[in-house]
Amino acid sequence: MEKLLPLKKRLAIVRMPDSKMEKQGKKQPVSSNRSPWCEVPKSKDLLIGDPEDAYSAREIIDEYFSIIYSLTPEDVIGSHEESYRK
Repeated sequence: MEKLLPLKKRLAIVRMPDSKMEKQGKKQPVSSNRSPWCEVPKSKDLLIGDPEDAYSAREIIDEYFSIIYSLTPEDVIGSHEESYRK
């Protein structure tokens, strides 16, 4: 589980500004003027999250796959369905 926590935290930080257009943990709007700011043509990347504190989509995706590929059967603590029964 500790492998997933840093990624989970980063995803939570970028999710709020992109889905609700609010700053993380605040009832304040983020800038909606994202084009062409959010595109990085040279690296073919996309900046996500709050424009004032943007994250590289490519880096987050790389981190996700790095974690997923590093997991072993011993890392699985239970089925998805079981987590709802607690």
